[in-house]
Amino acid sequence: MKIKLTVILFFVSAVLASAEKRPNILLIVADDTTDDLLGCYGGKVLTPTIDKLASQGLRFSRAYSTSSVCTPSRYSFQTGAYPGHCDSEHFLKENPVDQPYTVHFNVDIHEGTPTVAKVLSAGGYYTGFVGKWHLAPHIHELGLKPFKADDDPNDPEVDAKLRHMQQVSVDYLKRAGGYEYAASVFIENPEIGFMPKALMHHHMEWITMGAIDFFDSWDGERPFFLSYNSTVRHGPSHRASMKEDMHQTIGGKLDEAPDVQRSRESIFQRLEEAGLAADFNTSGMLWLDDALEAIFQRLEEAGQMDNTLIIFASDNGNEPGKATCYERGIRLPLMIKWPGRVKSDAKSDALVSNIDIAPTIFDAARVTPPTGMPLDGKSLLPLLDGKVEKLHDEVYVEFGYARAVTDGNWKYLAVRWPEPILEGMKNGMLDKAPNLFNNFSMNQAPITLSGYPHMFEPDQLYDLRRDPEEQNNLARNPEQAAKLDEMKRRLASYTSGFAHPFPGMADDFQSSENYQALIEETRKQVPPPQWWTRSKEWQNMQERQKNAK
Repeated sequence: MKIKLTVILFFVSAVLASAEKRPNILLIVADDTTDDLLGCYGGKVLTPTIDKLASQGLRFSRAYSTSSVCTPSRYSFQTGAYPGHCDSEHFLKENPVDQPYTVHFNVDIHEGTPTVAKVLSAGGYYTGFVGKWHLAPHIHELGLKPFKADDDPNDPEVDAKLRHMQQVSVDYLKRAGGYEYAASVFIENPEIGFMPKALMHHHMEWITMGAIDFFDSWDGERPFFLSYNSTVRHGPSHRASMKEDMHQTIGGKLDEAPDVQRSRESIFQRLEEAGLAADFNTSGMLWLDDALEAIFQRLEEAGQMDNTLIIFASDNGNEPGKATCYERGIRLPLMIKWPGRVKSDAKSDALVSNIDIAPTIFDAARVTPPTGMPLDGKSLLPLLDGKVEKLHDEVYVEFGYARAVTDGNWKYLAVRWPEPILEGMKNGMLDKAPNLFNNFSMNQAPITLSGYPHMFEPDQLYDLRRDPEEQNNLARNPEQAAKLDEMKRRLASYTSGFAHPFPGMADDFQSSENYQALIEETRKQVPPPQWWTRSKEWQNMQERQKNAK
């Protein structure tokens, strides 16, 4: 009897220990990737690893980002908060608290910012970050100096400077981001101007190597959290990047080229075999897919695949909606795999946002965020478990001086300028309307300016069921007055929660002929073509607009 009781107690304790085991968590954030760039969403690309991931978990069809460019979107992934809640010195200096704030590349994370990594580290997780960060202050504020464009990475002095910059970046990730491990860090985009021109390219293998090294550094005693952040499908050219020397990285020259994923040459061979043209999109997405294949294989070899919650998303959409609050820029692919918890090949059309990722991670890890952490999202676990069919009645997004709210069928978008900008336009100090993020050195891309005819209008109402390309503004349609008022109230319920004001009513000047004239002047200021205007996105946008009419 005593032996039987001992066996029973041992069995019960084993079951309880198993039940208490917390999952490893892998958060994958791609760059500028819309759902039509993935095979599982119907894209004409080759992404077998990502497609398999989708088939093994839950795929969302109506996921949104809080903002439509890298920095504010990644802020929400890392903090679970809207970008407008940023309290960094840089953000508050640019945005006086008595005026509407502008959200763009001005959102950064500092040592006092509550982050996912800080919460998980305190909760017993081993945390790591690899890839693109884009949430740091300017390099000068990190004590770094830019390189000269013609600096040679083979020069020992240049190599030493690269290694120092990478170490400063890693230290910043650990200090401000709260990560225990950081490697292969792109503090900003690959083509950013402060790097030597010879290194302004993608290096997916180097990022993958950072992830593999993270797994090798893990002692297996604690569950892990890894934030993996790709630099593709953002610019520069993927094909040109693949021709670069794999020994050369922004962290210094490697003794051996990383041999961690399929060869770059095979990418073009496989695309040809699949009957696909090797363009910017197809080559970049397969390069990313190969990286994830290598990471998943490493998890399999370690016997951790079945105990790892995997979340795949993009930071934001792409052109022509990037740097706007329009659907093309804020809609995301999102899929979640959690063996034993999430059903395979499941789909959801619930409205969700990337601010929901942090609460979901905390819920899955069974950790409690600190009191006062401004979590704006909700845990997705009730959706993953099939207990509910929806979490949100609408989602809120923000970029520049624009704010928007959508219930999936209707979209209301408002543009409100702060008083200094309004006065500048009224008194002639400004000869054109500023772009939505009030920075004349960063123009709205021509593909964006030509893509949305109502972009500067103060109040915009769209019926997304009939007008998914947001070309027909119904805000002045008397038949939609009630819907406009309803959506305004919905937006106000969000904007009222920020320290900065956001007027419900636009200034009368925004309805004047003078304002319209300034807008037309802005549209004439077409900047030089960027990489994306030379891609197929321009033709795709023209085709979508043609079909929408």
